[in-house]
Amino acid sequence: MPPMDICLKEIEREGLKAMLQSKVPLCYFLHTVLEDFVAKRSKQIDALFGKKGKPGAKA
Repeated sequence: MPPMDICLKEIEREGLKAMLQSKVPLCYFLHTVLEDFVAKRSKQIDALFGKKGKPGAKA
């Protein structure tokens, strides 16, 4: 069953069961994973190329 939009009243009425069926937790999880991935990749790129974007450049 794919995630669906759940209204706030239904979440208040049904609780965790309704929340886990909504798109909100999935979107939050994906946002968190992407933020972490981008942060790690940015550090790797900075370490490789330096802040100026040239190989071996100093920050």
